[in-house]
Amino acid sequence: MEYRYLRAWLQHCALRDLTVSEICSWQDQVAINFRRNPEHLQINLSENSFAFLTSRKILPFENQHIPEIFNRKLVNTRVKDVSILPYDRIITVVFQDQDIKGEKVEYHLILEFIRPAANVILTSREGIILGIWKKQKGKRILVPGNKYLAPPVPEITQITEISYPLSYNYQGVIVENSSDNSFTDLNKLFSSLYYEVILDREMNRVREFRKKELQKIIQRKEKKLTKLEDELKEADREKEWQEIAELLKTNLHLIKKGMNCLIVKNYYREGYPDMEIILRPELNPVQNLERYFKKYHKARSGRQIIRQQMERTRKEIEDLQSKIIENDISDVKDLQADRGIGQGSAVLQQTKLRSLPVSEDWEILVGRNNRENDLLTGKIARPQDWWFHTRIYHGSHIILRNLRKQVPPPDLINLCCRLAAYYSKAKHAKNVPVDYTQVRYVRKPKGSPPGFVVYSHHRTIFADPLDLRGLRALL
Repeated sequence: MEYRYLRAWLQHCALRDLTVSEICSWQDQVAINFRRNPEHLQINLSENSFAFLTSRKILPFENQHIPEIFNRKLVNTRVKDVSILPYDRIITVVFQDQDIKGEKVEYHLILEFIRPAANVILTSREGIILGIWKKQKGKRILVPGNKYLAPPVPEITQITEISYPLSYNYQGVIVENSSDNSFTDLNKLFSSLYYEVILDREMNRVREFRKKELQKIIQRKEKKLTKLEDELKEADREKEWQEIAELLKTNLHLIKKGMNCLIVKNYYREGYPDMEIILRPELNPVQNLERYFKKYHKARSGRQIIRQQMERTRKEIEDLQSKIIENDISDVKDLQADRGIGQGSAVLQQTKLRSLPVSEDWEILVGRNNRENDLLTGKIARPQDWWFHTRIYHGSHIILRNLRKQVPPPDLINLCCRLAAYYSKAKHAKNVPVDYTQVRYVRKPKGSPPGFVVYSHHRTIFADPLDLRGLRALL
């Protein structure tokens, strides 16, 4: 957002003397709720970043997605002052509180509305960084404990005055001297711009993403169907394979290893015509005979199974095509495309991961290799889910899906730790150290090998290995 619009918004923004009740977030949005006030400050950190006061309760904000220190330091503090850095898109909100000695304490929340990396940074009065919404690397190293350093101020020689009334186009660009859907209040314009344009654009993006993912799955199903049709044609040659196998059995003494073919009399046809049977030269006579008997038995028993699979695959393709047609996203809670279709549920349905439903609240998932570990932790698991892995040994990623966003009971945590111990290199040991943490604290470094992650905020339990069968029995 342009500096002049942010400055004008701040001049008429009634933020001072409000007391913070909670700070929460959702995707690239941060919300600061205030006591005895229906409006909250919504900080939009998307491509066209800005902030506005709103009473809309549309987005599913949650406090567990915000760094803990933001709430620990700012809850119950009061907004003392709000200012914008001259000629730059950096707004500082000053919060004031009293410590246990009755002395005044100040915290500064710095809102950097700078492309391409808008950010929210919490500092002390002295400018020491306490918490960061998005960690950044580059010329400015923004890490807790460092002194906050503002980016260079852009060279601006003149600021154009705003010509009211204002509106915006479908691309989200503010239009001045407008007569359509005009605004004289920048706060109302920012609110409408986000909910009518930016959020709607995000919904359309997710629709297109899901459509492409579903189309990819349909293509795989269609390839599978083509393969099944070829297998059915092969299975329809059941009688032919039986005849060849019986003729080879009768003439087995004529076959020598290294032969490419054998010409025999076909006693199953009128006139006993000559028949050429293709052989594999690398196989001995008995192996060639077994090969054709195997083809015969597979054709005899597989025809019905193949037809069932074809029918099931056609039904799956029809269902997926109907999902493309019904790809309607009207609730923002459905905006979960960053980690795959539906943030894991559809991805899980299309993969054959080991899973164990525990109850309506919990489900356990087990990765079998590095590829599945990446898929499980990076695409299927949600931030509120729990991640388990042996500390010293290589092993599977175990995910405890937190379907209702609750705190897992200690017994269930212990069972997941035992499962992680079993599906590792330490499956025959005892008292195996297993780390566990929420998925929000697990990340995969760029360029790291498959299955490799780093994590924090973890705890360790020493557990005896337990496999899935034993876990099912205990549950």
